[in-house]
Amino acid sequence: MRTVLLDEDDPLRTRVEDRVRQRYGRPPEAFGLDRRASTAVAAVLDDDGLAGFGIFRDYRDPRLHLGNVVDLQRLGDVLGRPEVGLYQVALIEAEEGRLADADAARATVGAFREWLGRSFQRYALFITLQERANRRAVPLYHELGFRPTGAPSRLMRLDFDRLARRIARAPALPPDLDPVFLDGATAAQREGLAEAYARVFLGAAGGTTVQAQLDGVLSQPEACPELSLLLVRRGDGRVAGFLLADRPAGDVAHVGVVGVVPECRGQRLPFRSMPLLRDRAGALGVRAATFVTSSDLVVRLVLRAFGATEIDRLSTWFQVG
Repeated sequence: MRTVLLDEDDPLRTRVEDRVRQRYGRPPEAFGLDRRASTAVAAVLDDDGLAGFGIFRDYRDPRLHLGNVVDLQRLGDVLGRPEVGLYQVALIEAEEGRLADADAARATVGAFREWLGRSFQRYALFITLQERANRRAVPLYHELGFRPTGAPSRLMRLDFDRLARRIARAPALPPDLDPVFLDGATAAQREGLAEAYARVFLGAAGGTTVQAQLDGVLSQPEACPELSLLLVRRGDGRVAGFLLADRPAGDVAHVGVVGVVPECRGQRLPFRSMPLLRDRAGALGVRAATFVTSSDLVVRLVLRAFGATEIDRLSTWFQVG
């Protein structure tokens, strides 16, 4: 067997994309395969062709960190610097009966690490592992040189059917706020979303950079404007709060970003928005939503208010060179 990095126009990349669709039911863009110039694919080849592959996603693009304050603070001096490589192990896959999962990981990570060493003065390669689901993989990633960094985040799940009784008692939204789902938002309201995002996560007024980041994220195939909610103030048309969701996998959506501008906090706006979100989700055939948080306070609040359940913990493992 041999391992090679595929060129942008290599027909095997199409095979990889097809495999992702068949196995995971998600668009290849969810793993960065739409960015052919910046997402690398390492292929393990045997006499019969593609036996396994690894997808390595360029994470220097600030759009990939939208709403992730920890990433923006920790990686702010790295993002966009051409001499420093920052990549995520997005997916490693082995063809059943032809290659073991562990051997696929060793081959693809090893080949990609060699490329990183040739291409950058310094690099960091990371992978996010579900601690319970990926427990057996921990020794392998230790062997490959990865080490856990920071406290784990929590992967939570909200089941809308279980939520029904709780949100039936939720007070209505304040009368000066209009709920607008993103698929029906005006251009001015989308600009207001960029300003609100900047105030929530960056502590500054909006600008073209934030607008460009949002446009990039919201134009991705995994974005779900039908489930993304804005709370718009009637008086001045500014956005007071927002919830941005990813397109469902099956009947489960993922809430990626939630924010409320400082002067509107303390009104339990996310909780008061739940009846709207549940009704829209039901119309779309979505029964549950997941989200990730590193805040113990958020976990306590959603456990008490929403009856959410913790389904796993996520830890980030790095190796640097």
